[in-house]
Amino acid sequence: PPVKPKTYNLTGLEFVPKKQPRVKRKLTVPSFLKKRGLRVVAKGLLFGLIFYLGSLALTLGITWVTITNYKNQFVAGSLDNLKSNPVAKTAAKYLYTNSVAFGLTDASLLLDAYQQALKLGETTSNLSLGARDISSYILSDVDLNLASTLTTARLDVETLYQELSLLDGTLPAKTPDLLTSVDDDYQNFKNLLPTLKKNTLLGKGVVSILPDLISLSDRAKYLVLFQNNMELRGTGGFIGSYGIISFEKGKLYDFQVYDVYTADGALKGHVEPPAPIKNILGEAKWYLRDSNFDPDFPTSARRAEWFLKKSMNQDVSGTIAVNLETLKLLLSAIGPLELPDYDETINAGNLAERAQYHAEVNFFPGSTAKKEFLSSVADALFEKIKTADAKSLLSVSAALMSSLESSDTQVSVTSPNSEKILQTLGWNGGIENKPCPTSPCYDDYLYSVDSNFGVNKANFYITKDMNLDINVSKDGEPTHTLTTTWKNAATSNAWPAGSYKNYARLYLPPSSSLVEIRVGENALSPSDYTVAEEHGRLVVSYLVTVPINSLTTSTVVYTNRTQLKSGSFYTLYYQRQSGTRS
Repeated sequence: PPVKPKTYNLTGLEFVPKKQPRVKRKLTVPSFLKKRGLRVVAKGLLFGLIFYLGSLALTLGITWVTITNYKNQFVAGSLDNLKSNPVAKTAAKYLYTNSVAFGLTDASLLLDAYQQALKLGETTSNLSLGARDISSYILSDVDLNLASTLTTARLDVETLYQELSLLDGTLPAKTPDLLTSVDDDYQNFKNLLPTLKKNTLLGKGVVSILPDLISLSDRAKYLVLFQNNMELRGTGGFIGSYGIISFEKGKLYDFQVYDVYTADGALKGHVEPPAPIKNILGEAKWYLRDSNFDPDFPTSARRAEWFLKKSMNQDVSGTIAVNLETLKLLLSAIGPLELPDYDETINAGNLAERAQYHAEVNFFPGSTAKKEFLSSVADALFEKIKTADAKSLLSVSAALMSSLESSDTQVSVTSPNSEKILQTLGWNGGIENKPCPTSPCYDDYLYSVDSNFGVNKANFYITKDMNLDINVSKDGEPTHTLTTTWKNAATSNAWPAGSYKNYARLYLPPSSSLVEIRVGENALSPSDYTVAEEHGRLVVSYLVTVPINSLTTSTVVYTNRTQLKSGSFYTLYYQRQSGTRS
């Protein structure tokens, strides 16, 4: 019988694809690499590529860390540690070589500049260490071969200037494409380089005259005039105190501060004062305290030295004048001073007020309060500088440099060679005679000098605004109209405030000719002003009084006989009076 077919229940079954067997694939080595030698070469190339990429990453890392470290140290003012290690130099050279090989122009330029910066950092570090050694020698008992150290410092300064100039020439004015993300930082650094070059030249001048100033082979004494520019005078302020600073073989061994009235009281005989001191200030005799009448500091310095010799029989090698602004800058740099004898902490913010309190409020005939307080400040300041770290010494140096640049500190010496360098640096406070930078040229000049003859500290409340209009006629003759406004913000006539009694002087080109002077709406008659010649300049002088809580304006019109020629340059040099902040 036929076989009955089987039946199957397919309900609930799931279709599962048949699993295909996995085909094993093998990496087929190209036939030309089947030889053993070629396989070794291939592996070597592979490892070489890995090593090369790793070395690039490593040198980039070293470079990044070095740059970051330099930046942090520069910001912190720690210039002693800017020396780069050999690894950083090797990394920089390696990256530079690769950038040149691959034709990466921007990268090559920046890496070249980076290598120059490494050299510059090393020179800066050497110079900073040398400056610290020199300062330590002068201010403390540290012993070293100062002459050799100064010679090395002079060479380092010259090298630094050359390296700064090279770096400035290498870096383009426009930010490279690779640094567009830090465009502001790049431009700030680029703009800083000319300032650094200028400061380096100033440093070169300092190093060149320092052996003479500190008397490396002998002794030297200097007169120090403490000028209070809250009572403005020709070279900065009223001389309330003076000091004698002494050097022996390069070391500072003594610094004493005295009340100026001590010297004035010891002056024998009669010294006829300039007419304004006699007629406006009301002094029948001339003393050390008013010796800085002439705004040309070398002239006033020699006069002050003469008074010191006649009154105290002291010979000095030069004179240093400092305003309160100088001491404020030094205190800002070095920090507050503790004066145990007065149970006070003196800082840049309260120096003027405390000096005024001890000098004037407690003043009586024969009092030494002024000498004692300023002497305590000077002693505390020098003691703190002696023990200062490198960063603080750098800040002090920067503060002194700033005060010299602003003429709040002025130095004039009797040595002709050193005085010439100080004049070139613009630090001796002399009336300037800047030549025109090119030819043909019209050389214009203006120096406005105020002297407070009101026997008060009114300059604390005074603001001064000046406006100079120059109108050139068709034939090339200029007419100057100088408008000056003094505002007295004091609200009381009680000392130290009060009316501002100002003996104003204008130093102009010698070929100038005065047209008129008006104070307010009133034109002054010739008997109300004087016209003279001093220091190769035409000087116009007149008296201006500014009552409390008011302002006074003067207008001075003058012409010049020198004509401006077609195609010529015009320069105007405005010299700022020491102690002013206008």
